[in-house]
Amino acid sequence: MYSVKEIEQIVLDNRNDLIDNTFCYELFEKRVFDNSLFEELIVNINRLIEYYRLNIKSINKDILKSILWIIESIFKVVIYHFDPFDLSKLNDFKIEEWNTSYMDQLDDIFDQTLKLI
Repeated sequence: MYSVKEIEQIVLDNRNDLIDNTFCYELFEKRVFDNSLFEELIVNINRLIEYYRLNIKSINKDILKSILWIIESIFKVVIYHFDPFDLSKLNDFKIEEWNTSYMDQLDDIFDQTLKLI
């Protein structure tokens, strides 16, 4: 398990989508929806949000803004994937997992993050 500072750095690394071996790098640069990197990112963000909820004075607003940026960007990429007029398509994208789990996870994180801002 990562420390809070390490998780904050994971968020920042994903915010900078040019850092290799992050979910956002794979998604934006390679056009690959890496399920394991996604799950790892979600677990870590959820841990961070829980920590912030219990330690209100420790909240880092820039990290929260980065979380919201990541969520917004993921949704945009998925929308572009389904746009017949957009040439951008994802590899290894499983619509079933998106519909049954991923979209709900992102929506929940979005709501939890807004409550902390």
